Amino acid sequence: MKFAAAIALLFLAANDQVSAFVAPAGHVQTRSTQMTMKAGEVSRTEFITKSLIGATATLVASSAPASAYNYFGGDKAKYSTPGVVDPKTASIDTDELSKVKGDLDTLKGYLTTVKEFRAQMAKDPQTSLVADVQSKLDFGKMRTTLNNLNGVFDEDTQRGTDRLIRDTLQDVYELESSARQKPGVDRSPRKITLVNKKLEKLENVFTDLLAFFP
Repeated sequence: MKFAAAIALLFLAANDQVSAFVAPAGHVQTRSTQMTMKAGEVSRTEFITKSLIGATATLVASSAPASAYNYFGGDKAKYSTPGVVDPKTASIDTDELSKVKGDLDTLKGYLTTVKEFRAQMAKDPQTSLVADVQSKLDFGKMRTTLNNLNGVFDEDTQRGTDRLIRDTLQDVYELESSARQKPGVDRSPRKITLVNKKLEKLENVFTDLLAFFP
C-alpha cells in the first residue's frame, strides 16, 4: 500500500513538472548538500510542493525492515526519525565547523525560541504567535542556517540530517499556518492541540540536530 501511494505521488509530481528536492535513494551526496538553494529561490508553498517527492522517498524507504534504521531522540514514542545515524558516530569536519559557529549559535537560539513559544501557549492558549514565528523562525534564514551546518558532516551523516532539516522546515511552515487566527475568533481545542504538537516536535528536532555538534 505504501509503495503504491509513493508511486502515485511521484506520478502527480511529474505531471506538475516539479523538480526533485531530495536526491534519489542510493545517490551519493556531495559535501554541498542537495538541499542548498539560492536565498529566495523557493517560496514556502513551492517548498512544500517539492517536499512531496521527499515524502515519497520516505514512504518507499519505510517498507524496509525496521532493523535497517537507526533511531534517536528523547521520547521514541513521540518522535523518531528513520535513517538518522547516532550523533555519537557522526563524522564532522572540524575545519568547516569553525566556519559555522554563528550558524550553530543561531540553531541554539531556535531551540530557545520554541521553548518560549511553548511556555506562552501553556500560559495562554490564545496567544498570538504568527508574527513571532515569522520573525524569529524566519523560513529563508533558517534554511540557509541549517544547510550551512549540514555541510560539516560526511556523506553518510548528511543522508540522515537532510531528513531532519526537511522535516524542520516543513514543521515551521505548518506551525505558522496552524497558529493563524481569524480576528476575534479564539483557537479551537483542536487548533490548540495542533499548535502544541508542532512546537513539541520542533523542540525535539532542534535538540536532535544540536546533539550532532560538540
